[in-house]
Amino acid sequence: GLIGRKDSFTYDGVMLGNPKPDWASNSNRWAPENIPLGNGKNLAIFSSPQLNGVHRLGAVMSVEGVGDRKWTTYSASTFALGIPNNDGGDIDAHFFKDNGKIYILWKTDDNVVGMPYTRLWINEVSISLEDADFLQLIGEPVMILDSTALWWIDSWVNGGSLIEGPQLIKKDAYYYLFFAAGKYCQPSYAQGVARSMNIFGPYSKLGVPLLSTGTVGVGSNGDKLIGPGHASFVQDQAGTWFSIFHASEGLNCNRHPYVEKLLWTDDNWPVIVTPTCSDGVVKFKQGSKNRSCKW
Repeated sequence: GLIGRKDSFTYDGVMLGNPKPDWASNSNRWAPENIPLGNGKNLAIFSSPQLNGVHRLGAVMSVEGVGDRKWTTYSASTFALGIPNNDGGDIDAHFFKDNGKIYILWKTDDNVVGMPYTRLWINEVSISLEDADFLQLIGEPVMILDSTALWWIDSWVNGGSLIEGPQLIKKDAYYYLFFAAGKYCQPSYAQGVARSMNIFGPYSKLGVPLLSTGTVGVGSNGDKLIGPGHASFVQDQAGTWFSIFHASEGLNCNRHPYVEKLLWTDDNWPVIVTPTCSDGVVKFKQGSKNRSCKW
């Protein structure tokens, strides 16, 4: 995968090593996220389809730093997250650290079973390398957001709404819960945000998308960018926030990663503004230099 260095991203190879356990043997794995633990140890979480086709979350450990196929020690099984009637599965896990505590966030894949809305959850966890599953839940999962009351999103379920890909950051007094929305690879796919002064909510949703097909420009080939979303958020040493998201160059589901600067309004909502350069947003592309856009 892409490995972050001080000033760039480099491709170091495939993340997962062999042999893989049964729960992770299907290659249709989604949305890995890694948390560094120090001394070369890294723990990644991802979803993988089980024998019934439903995605569940599991973890894998690297004890040799980052690099090609370094994640080789898998959790004994997928995680039992304790959500009743969750037949759709669990995807899009995200680690968040706050005040010495570690949390995971995820989406229950409710649209898979025809539900008209989807939900995002949070649970505090502890990490133990001595435990066969690495993660232990502390308390019960809390549903912190659903996809209702957002006029600008749709779903694969007719008449429904869909959110996924939770990412959480803390800035000043607020927790900001970012989420992707709509149908991936389609013009409706977008990025939204909600905020709260309490990590467990309630969260107030921004009434318009943070990123949408209508607010981004064109790709390196000149084609319109389609369906920006599933963003991650990083902060540089100067304290500036950036959003890294994927979008397709044209209506073809050929997705690439892009980066935009994250700005803040006077009333403390995030906003993303397209940079003032002729060839659109900055694109991370293996084997090529970043374009020289100015924010």
